[in-house]
Amino acid sequence: MVIAVDKFKGSLSADEVAEALSRGLTEGATPVEIASHPVSDGGEGMVPLLTRFGYVQRTVTVSDPLGRRVPAQFAVCGRSAVVELAEASGLWRLAEDERDPRVTCSGGTGELLSAAVAAGARDVLVAVGGSATSDGGAGLLRALGVSAYDAQGRPLPPGAAALAELHELDLAGLDARLADVTVTVACDVDNPLLGPEGAVHTFAAQKGARPQDLDDLESALQRWADVVEDKVGGVSRNVPGTGAAGGAAFALAAVLNGQLTSGIEVFLQVTGFRQLARRARLVITGEGSLDLQSLRGKAPIGVARAATEAGVPVIAVVGRSDVSAEQAQEAGFAQVYSLLERAGDPETSMREAARLLVEVGREIATELSP
Repeated sequence: MVIAVDKFKGSLSADEVAEALSRGLTEGATPVEIASHPVSDGGEGMVPLLTRFGYVQRTVTVSDPLGRRVPAQFAVCGRSAVVELAEASGLWRLAEDERDPRVTCSGGTGELLSAAVAAGARDVLVAVGGSATSDGGAGLLRALGVSAYDAQGRPLPPGAAALAELHELDLAGLDARLADVTVTVACDVDNPLLGPEGAVHTFAAQKGARPQDLDDLESALQRWADVVEDKVGGVSRNVPGTGAAGGAAFALAAVLNGQLTSGIEVFLQVTGFRQLARRARLVITGEGSLDLQSLRGKAPIGVARAATEAGVPVIAVVGRSDVSAEQAQEAGFAQVYSLLERAGDPETSMREAARLLVEVGREIATELSP
């Protein structure tokens, strides 16, 4: 059996989820061989997971979403590197009362990307999930040498709100080393930059935006898109995935020629998951919340797709499920186990997630016994 789970956010890491399920499976009636293969779809956790596959972590000091200097990690393997936007610009970096996408900035991610290039990387994978920002990647680009000015020629302050005053984008100072670097953007969602399913209206509230902020943030991001597209040409704000990470994916695609791709697909390819799945009797996947966002390209969906292609049944074990039985079946899951259904309330399901996962693992093994 292959356990290919993502983290249960706010409760357990992907490794911890896999360990608890594995413990339950081994306590089942029939001995089974278990291959633990935790996954990441472009959100937090991709860098440490890739250290199992030849990547080495490096630590540098960068800016957090409010400009404070913090240590952050990226990973390198030869001339390849992986940078997590969440490491520098993630929501986890902020206290609850600090979350405000009007002022938070993605600049630290640009600093991480620069550090990866300085380390010799010429192929850089940028995993863009888990951001605290809605600045369209403006801060990221400025950390790489791009300048942004208002109509009076003054540099714009950081944050999404300031983009409403954007008048001119100057690319002359862009780090020349990037001309020889291939950038791939690992997206954990397929949302466009703007509109009702875009970066602001879908994600800004969870980053601290108030309802009265949304229209202003949307207008500011639209101004950013207008100026960027006018400057570089040939880039569409409507491309699926450009709304990832508060629009940082849009900036990476437009200015750095980044190739937008599914984060889970990249991870499964790099780690050889399909070869492993072909030898399995069952694949178990999961994440903290299986919901409509999950269906747009999160880790369990990618795992289910790959397992189905390999002709192997797949089940999901999740903290909670907000999808219907029909939606789960269409996504490829033979069955969905929810910790919330077992625990009865969210607090218990999160607090006792490890124990509940052991129980689920034991139940799965028993049901599969001859």
